[in-house]
Amino acid sequence: MKLKNIIFRKINLLYFLILFLLGTSTLVTLYSYINTRESFEFFLRELPSLIVETDKNVTKIEEAYTQTEIKAVKDSSYYLIIDENLKGNECKAIPIPDIINKVGQTLNVPDDSTPNFSCDLVSTTTVSGVTDFIYVSKDKFESYETDKNYYLITVKDIKTYKKLLKKYDLTYTFRFIGFNIYDQEINVNREFYSLISKVLMILALIVVIFMNTRGYILSNTKKSRSKKKVESPTKNIVITTLVVTVVPLVLSYVFVETFLLGIIQL
Repeated sequence: MKLKNIIFRKINLLYFLILFLLGTSTLVTLYSYINTRESFEFFLRELPSLIVETDKNVTKIEEAYTQTEIKAVKDSSYYLIIDENLKGNECKAIPIPDIINKVGQTLNVPDDSTPNFSCDLVSTTTVSGVTDFIYVSKDKFESYETDKNYYLITVKDIKTYKKLLKKYDLTYTFRFIGFNIYDQEINVNREFYSLISKVLMILALIVVIFMNTRGYILSNTKKSRSKKKVESPTKNIVITTLVVTVVPLVLSYVFVETFLLGIIQL
């Protein structure tokens, strides 16, 4: 049996096409996963995106890349953070409409007759990725009492982020601010599981190709007249399996790298 006749069977050509398409899809998913993961880790590392709440004072959170002590204003969504340039009762806040209208006046939080916090709003401020913050002087910050301790943190990567969640899940409460971290994490996990499922499909298809090739060769191999034994088909099985599986995967990589990736990035 000639090797080329085994390789160019119709079923093998179909396998070849399926693996090429599946390989292309897997590589696209891989690049998408890498980009999504890098984007998420940049967000975790560069933006103060996590608030840890605890009943006790924590000098250092080992999983944190940076750590800043903050305080939560009772009965509101606001947090206090120190601005060294402010003095006494001065404060700054994000420029939402109801804040802008109060510049130069007393800011009460909550905005009612009996606020839990008040300060003199001297101006507004904008900090990328952070919302619901009131910047106050160090003296004002230290004079405000809270029942719990709060820390604004960043982490280096997803690995340390997961350690943080696992280690402090029962003790700490995490509040996500700015961008939606929950959605970011879902996107990373979705890309990862999609990638794994496609890799498993490729591996399963390789096994199918091997078994199909092996069965075809064994059923069509003539027996030796002298020894009445089946001639060794191992070489043809291995070569055919490699050609039908490796070649389309290599071509899919070349196709994605030289053509498809450029279109995706446009």
